[in-house]
Amino acid sequence: GGTVTLTGNYGATGPTNVAGGTLNLDEPTPVTIAGPLNFTGGTISGTASTLNLAGLTTWTAGTLSLAGTTTASGGISFPNVGAAFLTGGTLNTPAAVTFATGGSGLSFLMSNGAVVNNTATWNVQDDAFIGYNGGANTAFNNLTSGVFEKTGGTTTTQVTTPFFNSGNVTVGAATGSATLNIASSLCTSTAPCGGSGSWNVMPGYTLAFNSGTLNLSGTVSGAGTVTFGSGTINLSGPYTVTGTTNIPSGIVNFNQPSPVTIGGPLNLTGGTLSGTESALNVAGLFNWTAGTLSLAGTTKASGGISFPNAGAVFLSGGTLNTPANVTFATGGSGLSFLMLNGAVVNNTGTWNLQDDAFVSFDGGAAPTFNNLAGGVFEKTGGTTNSQVSTAFNNAGSVFANAATLNFTNGFTQTGGVTTLGGGILQASNSVNPLKFQGGSLTGSGTINGPVVNSAGNVAPGSSTAVGAFSITTSTFGTYTQSGTGVFTVKIGGTGTGQFDTVTATGAATIGGTLNAALINGFTPVVGNSFVVLSAASVTCTFASTNL
Repeated sequence: GGTVTLTGNYGATGPTNVAGGTLNLDEPTPVTIAGPLNFTGGTISGTASTLNLAGLTTWTAGTLSLAGTTTASGGISFPNVGAAFLTGGTLNTPAAVTFATGGSGLSFLMSNGAVVNNTATWNVQDDAFIGYNGGANTAFNNLTSGVFEKTGGTTTTQVTTPFFNSGNVTVGAATGSATLNIASSLCTSTAPCGGSGSWNVMPGYTLAFNSGTLNLSGTVSGAGTVTFGSGTINLSGPYTVTGTTNIPSGIVNFNQPSPVTIGGPLNLTGGTLSGTESALNVAGLFNWTAGTLSLAGTTKASGGISFPNAGAVFLSGGTLNTPANVTFATGGSGLSFLMLNGAVVNNTGTWNLQDDAFVSFDGGAAPTFNNLAGGVFEKTGGTTNSQVSTAFNNAGSVFANAATLNFTNGFTQTGGVTTLGGGILQASNSVNPLKFQGGSLTGSGTINGPVVNSAGNVAPGSSTAVGAFSITTSTFGTYTQSGTGVFTVKIGGTGTGQFDTVTATGAATIGGTLNAALINGFTPVVGNSFVVLSAASVTCTFASTNL
C-alpha cells in the first residue's frame, strides 16, 4: 500500500515488483525499467512523458495510468484470469504480448482515452477480453507490422474498444474452435473504425463483427466463419472467405470496385446485404430465412437458394440471377418473397414452391420476374395458393402441379411452355390475363381467368395423350385467340376423353390457326364430329385450319 513518487533517475536492472499502492513516475526525462517488471496490483502512474519497459512485463493485475507513452519493448505476459487496467496514456507494444492458456481469460480494460499501438504480435491463447471501460474513447491500433491473433480458447474473445487494423488479424489455430468478436458501439458513422489491414479466419473458428460502424478496406479471407452482426460493416477490399458467411442483423455493404465471390455458404437470417458492388456471386448455398438483399448491382446465386416455409425476405432493387435450384421448404404457411424498388429476378435454374409461398410486389418501382429459357418455375406443393404479384415473363417452363398458382399482375409467355399437371393456373382479373405470345400451353386442368393466345400454341395434354382445359370464373373465364395464335388438338376417338378440348365459361373469340392430328391409330369416318372448343359464346372463326 501507500504511495511512492520517483523524481530522480531509476536505474535498477533487476526485477521491479509493483504489488499494491501507487508508484508515481514523475521524472522529467525518459524512464527505463531495465529488468523484468512484475505488475501484480496497485497503480503505476505519474507525469513522466516516456516509460520504456525493457524487460518482460508480467502483468497479472493493477492499473497503468501513466500520462505519457509506455513502450513495452521487452514484451508483456498476461495470465489466464483476472483483470488489468490501462487508464489514459499510450501503450506501445513492439514485442510479443501473450495471454496464457487454461483459464477463463483476462480482461484487459481500457479507459479515459487510452491508446494501444501494436507493431508486434498480440497472441490471445484463451478467451480474454479487450474492453472499453469508460471515460473518453479509447483505441487499439494494430499498425502495419502488427499481428493480432486469437489462437485458443473455447468461447469468445470480445474486443469492445474501438479497433483499427492496418496489419493482420488472424483467428484460429490448427485445431479448436472459438470466436473473436469485434464489437464497439463507439465506432460511429462519423468516426468509424476498421482500417486497411487483413483479416483471416481458420476452419472451426469464427470472426464476428458487431456494433458500430466499421470500414474494412483490407482483405477478409479464410475457410472459417465470418459473422456480420449488428451495426454497419462497409467492405471495400477483397472478400475471399470460403467458409460460412452469416448475416443475422445489421447492415453489410459490399462496396468493392471489382466482382466479389462469397465462396462458401451464405446465411442471411436478418439485417441487410447491400452496397455498390456491381457483381456478387454466391458460390455456396444461399440460406435466406429473413432480411433484405439490396445490392445495387447483380447478385448471382450460383450455389442455389434455400428458403424456409414461413416468414418474409426482401429483394430491394438490383438484379438476382438464379442459375441453380431455388427451393421453398414444406410444412409451413409459406414464405413471402417480396420484391420492391425495381428489383429483377432472372431465373435459369429451378424455382420449386413446395408450399404456399408468395412472390410479391412490395412497393416502389415495379419489379419483374423473368423465367428465362432453360428456367423452371414450378409449384409442387401447398394446399391453397401461391400468389405471384410481380410482372412475370416466361420463356422457360412453368408447372402448375399442386394447389393454385396465381399470377395477379401480368403473365406473359414469349417462349417455352406452361403445363397444368394437377394444379390450377390463375389470373386474378381481366386487366392482367394469361398472355401467350409464344411457346405452348399444355397439360390438363383448370384455368381461373382469361387466356389470350396471340402467338402461342394452346395444346391440351401431351404429344401422345389428350387433355382438357377448363377456363372458368364467374366473370372473366374467356378465351381469345388471334394473330399467329395456334390451337392444336389431338383426336384419338369419338368418345369423351378421346380428343382434346377447351371449355370456357365466358366468351371465346377465335382467329389464328386450328391444327388437328390423329393419334392412337384412329381414323375418322364421314359423320364423326368433335366439339373441341365450347364457350358461353363463340365469335369469329379460325383464319386457317390444318386437319
